[in-house]
Amino acid sequence: MNILVSAAALRTSGARTIYRQFINHLRTRVDGNHYYVIVDKDMEQPEMTDVEYWVVDISNKLKRCGFELWGFKRLLDAKNIKFDIVVSLQNLGVKQLKVLPQIIYYHQSLPFFNYKWHIYKRKELVMWLYKRLYPSLVRRSIGKNVEFVAQLPSIKQGIVVKYGIEASHVHVLFPDLESLNAEEIRPYPFDNTHTHFVFPATSAPYKGHAFLLKVMTWIKMHDAEAAKKIRLHFTLKYTDEKQLLTLIQAYGIEKNIVWHGVIPHAKLLSMYASSKGLLFPSVIETLGLPLIECARFGCPIFACDLQYAHEVLAQYQGVHFLPSRSIAHWGKALIAAVNDKSQNHFTPLQPQAHSSWEDFFDIITQKAAAK
Repeated sequence: MNILVSAAALRTSGARTIYRQFINHLRTRVDGNHYYVIVDKDMEQPEMTDVEYWVVDISNKLKRCGFELWGFKRLLDAKNIKFDIVVSLQNLGVKQLKVLPQIIYYHQSLPFFNYKWHIYKRKELVMWLYKRLYPSLVRRSIGKNVEFVAQLPSIKQGIVVKYGIEASHVHVLFPDLESLNAEEIRPYPFDNTHTHFVFPATSAPYKGHAFLLKVMTWIKMHDAEAAKKIRLHFTLKYTDEKQLLTLIQAYGIEKNIVWHGVIPHAKLLSMYASSKGLLFPSVIETLGLPLIECARFGCPIFACDLQYAHEVLAQYQGVHFLPSRSIAHWGKALIAAVNDKSQNHFTPLQPQAHSSWEDFFDIITQKAAAK
């Protein structure tokens, strides 16, 4: 079988993890097929028998649009290979090959949430496009012979409802937990005079940075001594966040916020292991990779009392589920953490004995056998 793998848009964060895990398992599951992987130029391309990489450059939005509009078709025409199955790791099928059987690994949850985004606000325009236009792109890219793979039951439900896919054709496969030896992670040099919380996230409005600033202000009003001890560590550059910076200055909480910008993954793991806990007030997530990573260390987690968080952390005892936008509940929880002098670590979340990627490749095998 000739199998096309569409993965050019997997470049950062959780998407990069999906690609890396797929490639790692492909080493032992080629199964006599020939895989053609369309991949970004900056992604890993380990040599494997019967695996060929087609490297593209879509490192900015303009290049990506050009590739989707005409570059993809030109590439397929130039290679002139007859494919049997399409595997997409990036939500969309390959519309030029929609007559073929398709397996789509879906990890874009924005279309499933009923939030009102404002098209005239710069940071909300992308969310508006994902909610209003993205579903039509998904529908146009898939044919009748399609299987979806989702990471959580809530995402499966969204696929069934939004795209009209039969539930039997949507598979829930929880992603593998990355191998991790906590003993090899060096402690992060936080100063011991403060209580440190970590919030690794982009500045997308639904993530909740502005909400945490309000929580910090509430704590300052209700327990000034606790407020003096708290440090919130953001993985943002303050020079890029004028609105947040304005709020911080207006609230008078400049000393409570530590700006790091984008940080190396190893450093982030070190911060998890050495902090008082992970803050995760995001109201929209497909999975929430930091939840899993922090749970691997047995660290406290403060997360929204929402379905995705319960599904991700169902097997973890160290999570505080808090009403998603209750400033008082979050404020009281952080004050309690500040006053708790114990180490307060929990049994780390353990990897599953069976890899979900084995099930993913089984779906490919079954699809090939049915063709």
